[in-house]
Amino acid sequence: METEDQRAIVSALAAKYPVFAVSTIERWVAGVTSTFQSARITRYLPVLVQRTVDATLSELARTEGTSTDLLPVTELSDRRPASVPPDPGSWPAARSLPSTG
Repeated sequence: METEDQRAIVSALAAKYPVFAVSTIERWVAGVTSTFQSARITRYLPVLVQRTVDATLSELARTEGTSTDLLPVTELSDRRPASVPPDPGSWPAARSLPSTG
């Protein structure tokens, strides 16, 4: 993968995760990129590298408690009232399923 692609990935992830130093993101991108250095098909490597590093940074942010958009599962379950089950009829996928009744 070209260094221009790496710079674009680092820039995008640094904007998404300002809690991490740019040098940290650069190391993650370089490390993931190096795992694919012998890949024969390289067209989609930038997307693969970005998604892999994004998932890693997201998990690190969540486990360190610095993520602003992800909550631990225990907090999510505490926020929903126990007496009100979710309504699957409001889900987009449920509307597209044929009726079985």
